[in-house]
Amino acid sequence: MRNQLNMCKPYNIPEVQKSNAFMTSNFSPLIFHSTDNFHKIQKEQEKNINNCNHLEATFLSKKNQSLIQKLLFEAVYNKSGYKIPYQKRENVLIVMKYIFNFYSQNLNNSIKQQIYILNNLVIDEVTSQIINNINSHMKYLRDSQNQPKLLDLPKNSNTSNITLPSYLN
Repeated sequence: MRNQLNMCKPYNIPEVQKSNAFMTSNFSPLIFHSTDNFHKIQKEQEKNINNCNHLEATFLSKKNQSLIQKLLFEAVYNKSGYKIPYQKRENVLIVMKYIFNFYSQNLNNSIKQQIYILNNLVIDEVTSQIINNINSHMKYLRDSQNQPKLLDLPKNSNTSNITLPSYLN
């Protein structure tokens, strides 16, 4: 399951060392003062990245993303009557990661229930944004098709019929 997700792929430091993008090919980890510290930090980073659990992998899977897209279509249609296309995968994934990081309980049991709750939070968040965007766009279209109402010309409210001298005469 982890190999299918880019989010859970471990960060491979030796591969970065081999690349010439930012470092020379004879890179030496001088910033770590010794190779022991370098390897210790490398192992610690890999351990943190490999903690991608089953809940996160299942929640961020392509199958669940597809389900969320379908639920979004249905929720927006039920709330507003508008049919929307599938949203950009990256945008939905950003919201999913935010919801997961903020609301997930990360329990090893009842994964289906946790995913159901997280999916509903994603649907609520994205549906409100989409409906707001639709309403804003519809208001823009309505305003762009109608001429703006112009203000009336100013009227003289002076009752004493005294006018100020003009510099134009």
